[in-house]
Amino acid sequence: MVSPDGRTDHLLYVDPDDAAVEAVSTAFGDAVVETARTAESARELVLRKPIDCVICEHDLPDDGGLELLSSVREGFPTMPVILFVEDGDETLASAALSAGVTEYVIKPPLAAGVERLAETVTELLERRPDNRGTIDVPGSADEEVPMALKERAMDEAPVGITIADAQREDEPLIYVNEAFERLTGYDRATVLGKNCRFLQGPATASEPVDRLRDAIDAGVPASEELINYRKDGRMFWNRVDLAPIYGDELAYFVGFQTDITDRKRAQFAARQRAESLDNERQTLERLLDRIDGLVLDVTQTLVEASCREEMIGDICERIGDAEPYDFAWIGDYDVVNDQVHPAADTSQNAQFVDELDVEFGPETVIGTAIDDRELAVVQDSANSPGGRLHGGDWPDRFQSMAAVPLAYRDTVHGVLCVYAAERGVFAEHERAILTALGRAIATAINARESEERLTTDTVAELEFGVLGSDLFVVSLADDLDCHVEYVGSVRAADGQLVTFVDVTGADPQRLEATATALPQIAAANITTITDDGCLAEIKFGEPFVVEVLAEWGVETRSIVADPSRARLTASVSQTDDAREVADRITERFPGVDLLAYRERDRPAETQREFAARLEGRLTDRQQSALRRAYASDYFEWPRPISGDELAESMDITRSTFHQHLRAAERKLVAAFYEERDELSG
Repeated sequence: MVSPDGRTDHLLYVDPDDAAVEAVSTAFGDAVVETARTAESARELVLRKPIDCVICEHDLPDDGGLELLSSVREGFPTMPVILFVEDGDETLASAALSAGVTEYVIKPPLAAGVERLAETVTELLERRPDNRGTIDVPGSADEEVPMALKERAMDEAPVGITIADAQREDEPLIYVNEAFERLTGYDRATVLGKNCRFLQGPATASEPVDRLRDAIDAGVPASEELINYRKDGRMFWNRVDLAPIYGDELAYFVGFQTDITDRKRAQFAARQRAESLDNERQTLERLLDRIDGLVLDVTQTLVEASCREEMIGDICERIGDAEPYDFAWIGDYDVVNDQVHPAADTSQNAQFVDELDVEFGPETVIGTAIDDRELAVVQDSANSPGGRLHGGDWPDRFQSMAAVPLAYRDTVHGVLCVYAAERGVFAEHERAILTALGRAIATAINARESEERLTTDTVAELEFGVLGSDLFVVSLADDLDCHVEYVGSVRAADGQLVTFVDVTGADPQRLEATATALPQIAAANITTITDDGCLAEIKFGEPFVVEVLAEWGVETRSIVADPSRARLTASVSQTDDAREVADRITERFPGVDLLAYRERDRPAETQREFAARLEGRLTDRQQSALRRAYASDYFEWPRPISGDELAESMDITRSTFHQHLRAAERKLVAAFYEERDELSG
């Protein structure tokens, strides 16, 4: 079997019956016969292979033959599709014709059925393409038409016309026109003298046949629609209009045969579409009712819960009890260790999840949801390791799940995990529901945490490890194999930030040359030289990390760097979100990772607030003089640096330096005693 373009024909046979598959596979000579056992695998083959004809059994493990026919028609409207069925009742045959089946072949007995199938397929493929047209009927109602013209008109009419002799036994045909021959495939010589029942077959319903028989017996007109068969075995929907002709008595029956298969298919498609729309409407109504109920329940919980723990526990209970879900739990996200810690579940017992050893790594559905800040789903647990959603001892009664990140802006507070006992539960509308609920829950959690931060006397301290970063203290420690510690910063007269670092274990001259060579440093001067190191004054050509953190409202408490490691410690006030600040720092400075998060009691006035109050009283020159003196150990004895040297570093005279320093000392002492008076008062 060869296609018009010279290619070997490819047939697809879909049937779970091994005996039938073997028989069909060897019945088509040189044609390539692809086989499939399920409708799903058949659809994949049709998309991947150059299939010329699809042959399928109706009863398939995962779907019906009619459903496969519909999906093939959607992508390949002209591809021949043949139903090769075990049990050919009228209902199935009618539905098949209406759905657009090309041919309908009965399988039993298998050998004869395969032979019929081979003949049908061969004829179908040999007829490619079929360009037959129709012929108009001549004639006029305004003139006397000769008998010869009437006979020619009937011969060339576009509908099948038959005449049966009503006087003879079994009403044999005495005339058929050319349209009848084209419609049925039978030539005149074959059918004349026979009753028209030869057009009937296994799928022909008995009811319309009985009504036609009754009309013939009564000699009255009749009109019926029924399934008939062409000579080659193909089915078609036939509208039979029967008219009796009388002389002195009943003499003939004239039958008009019209192929209404296309109309039946259109009616069937319209009926299916109407049923589908009705089902969709009912499904949508049920969905909206369920959404309204679930959203109302969760919203009520968010508003009425007295604390965070009660809120997330009640949410898990309400979601886990809502159809089509079966279980839910919420876990808190640990930003330091990148872990999720179960906090509540449907059973009000978070140990349930802990005891089952759920994996939270980046390759898991939970890790993906947190990393991408988007809902992630598993529709079938069979695709998970060991056939269980989280592996291990996780209950196998859960077949699908959704992980919903509880994210507010850039902060992930945790994750909501929802489970169902059925596969494929989390379709598009379910995802939309859970995504919206996730946002609402995250907003409520953020609001409660913000309220707690405003009413608590605690401050968050963040400790970061620095590795492979371009922070200058790290570069100096690595290049000079020394210890570098940030001492403090002041604003110069021109407004530029001047930073002091204490360096231990490095040659001062080499330090100055190495620091100046760094791209982010505009100038470096050695302020004080000690036995084991020096104090360096650094000016930057770009914002230093301390300056950036200050703009975010974050206090830099220390920066310490050694050749093997570096640490940055910062404090965040209770009005800030420490997790959001940590995320901003790690994103802004590559190589900086959060190592620890601590909370400590906040004093009545923090060191930062005391310094801010004092700095408000000091001029820029006074601040610079005081910071340089302190950073250079000027207040130690013996002094490692003189007032003249400090004055020179500020580019002022010695007397002016001491005037600024004494004014700063007086204001510092005054602020100290004011604070003590306030405490004692």
